[in-house]
Amino acid sequence: MRLSFPRPAGSWLEPAAWALMATEHDAACGLAERGDPAGLVEAQNRAMLAQFFLEQVSGPAQAGPLTQQVIARDWPSAVDFEREWQALAEIPQVQWIVFGLGFLDFKFHLYAMQAVPPFCVSPVLCWALGQELVSRSGMTRAQYAQQLLAHTDWSVGELRLQCLEQPVDIFGEPQHCVSGSCNAVVSKESVHDATALRAEVQ
Repeated sequence: MRLSFPRPAGSWLEPAAWALMATEHDAACGLAERGDPAGLVEAQNRAMLAQFFLEQVSGPAQAGPLTQQVIARDWPSAVDFEREWQALAEIPQVQWIVFGLGFLDFKFHLYAMQAVPPFCVSPVLCWALGQELVSRSGMTRAQYAQQLLAHTDWSVGELRLQCLEQPVDIFGEPQHCVSGSCNAVVSKESVHDATALRAEVQ
């Protein structure tokens, strides 16, 4: 079976781990397309989480100015952001960490989840830490989490943040931030050249 997200050459993620997430994406998309009202929310969210993960997992790439701006606003520092991320990753029950905008307070948070994201949250970056995925990676959970954060393509999150700034055209054709079809997208080269989230871990 041909997957919608073929594994990039040289990816740090083991083929078995990549295939798990790519298959999850395709299966969830299939369920969503059937339009079963009872399972539509879960199917769409499962597909979205897997897609976001696969799009961002082949970094590293530096964080752009919008990403830096929201982290500077909603965390004491970039170091505190990473410390919070690492603390959540150490919790065995956590299967996903989502960096997203909450519509209750219109601030960005790191959401630790065991399943699909709640309503009223707009995800920007999604990190998968499920037990089967970690097992297929051939690493310990701590090793996997370290590689996961180190290989995050922050430029993907930057493109999604740019899309959040744009008015939603509810009658136009659906657009996808990362594909380049979104009107908000700037060149990836300019995102990669943006100032680093931080120079080094203190």
